[in-house]
Amino acid sequence: MRMRKIFFFFLVVLFTSCHGDFHELSEKYVYCEYTISKSLSNSRWTEDGKYIPYEVVVGRKVTNYNHDNDFIIVHQVNQHNREKVHHYWIIRLADDMIWGPLPKDSFDMKCKEQNVKISLDPRYESD
Repeated sequence: MRMRKIFFFFLVVLFTSCHGDFHELSEKYVYCEYTISKSLSNSRWTEDGKYIPYEVVVGRKVTNYNHDNDFIIVHQVNQHNREKVHHYWIIRLADDMIWGPLPKDSFDMKCKEQNVKISLDPRYESD
């Protein structure tokens, strides 16, 4: 009986680990803990006993994203030599094509080229 309780507790922790900061963006992609991740067709257990159901596509720190049925667009901020560096990403859902990291001008051109109809909220992109 005790093992059953421990197993149940483990499952609850496993399935709620991203509960406060999790949003499904499509059938394959999620926003979780300041990252954009893709579900793996072969989810697996790591050697240290952690279950990995997603592969990180855009690492920390995602500050802004938007999506529709065709695309996910992402703004990410990194630190380089104590300066903020802004990166942008485009994910085409039809074939999982990913462009990024891109500077803002390249991102804007690629969005136009790919006919991306969604936009990012500019208030999250300021220094």
